[in-house]
Amino acid sequence: MKLSRFAIIFLGGLFLTACSSNKLIKAYEGDALTKDKVATLTAGENIVLLSVNGKTVPDYLLTNISVNYGLVPGDNTLVFQYESVWAKAKLGQDSPRSEAVASEPRQLLVNVSAGDRLSFRYPQAGNIREAKALASTFEAEVVNQKGTVLGRSSDVVVEQIQVADTSSSAGGSNVSVASLDNGLPAIEAMKLLWEKTSAEDKKTFLKWAFQ
Repeated sequence: MKLSRFAIIFLGGLFLTACSSNKLIKAYEGDALTKDKVATLTAGENIVLLSVNGKTVPDYLLTNISVNYGLVPGDNTLVFQYESVWAKAKLGQDSPRSEAVASEPRQLLVNVSAGDRLSFRYPQAGNIREAKALASTFEAEVVNQKGTVLGRSSDVVVEQIQVADTSSSAGGSNVSVASLDNGLPAIEAMKLLWEKTSAEDKKTFLKWAFQ
């Protein structure tokens, strides 16, 4: 069953709605805590949070919005990267209309308290040339609501990143394109397929969908 372009754009809209809401994205294990029991980390424009304490977090792949994450008090290891997308002149019918720029993942350790409001602080780029230079040597800090620096980025210890297991989705069944033809509602199958798709493939998919 071939997915319609409308369905793809609708799916992208669902992710945009989820990202732009004021609801905190849970970035810790266990039961959800109230806002006064966690610290709020804002991953602003061009910052993609990849994992917290070795566990991957939801990847919305929209680099021009802010996403708020809830962190439990204490030490939190954050893995993140810089990403930006720049418009480019279309040279042919099949040539891409945009170009993505991304840094290598960076790691940062912060100790937070309940009620803290945290954000990333990093240089900004005004054009794609500056963005590529920024990404090649990207560094960032996390500051609290008073502007106090709580941590600075460093190289990632790759072994600490554990990819979340999505095999338990839909009762542990393997999800494939065939799910769209086996009675599962299209939007539910698309969500499950999205969870099992690599970050790189997601970026390519969204660039195609919104061209």
